[in-house]
Amino acid sequence: MIIATVIEDKDEQLVRIPAEFRISSKEVIIRKNPRTGEITLSPRLTGRQLVDLLQSIDFPDDFLTPEDRNQGMPQEREEL
Repeated sequence: MIIATVIEDKDEQLVRIPAEFRISSKEVIIRKNPRTGEITLSPRLTGRQLVDLLQSIDFPDDFLTPEDRNQGMPQEREEL
């Protein structure tokens, strides 16, 4: 377990992240679990990084076959 320092600065808090957890992007996405209060930081990916990540995934050959993608025509429903 590694402990980081929390610093109070006016209306916000700063967390000193140890070098082994260095984040490679200038922005992060912050999520807070409402049940546990656990906070998660994730690097914010650029559009190019996201495309590169998706292209690097080795999807199985049978992932979303044409039959899986063919969902037919949209259903007609009466308006609410």
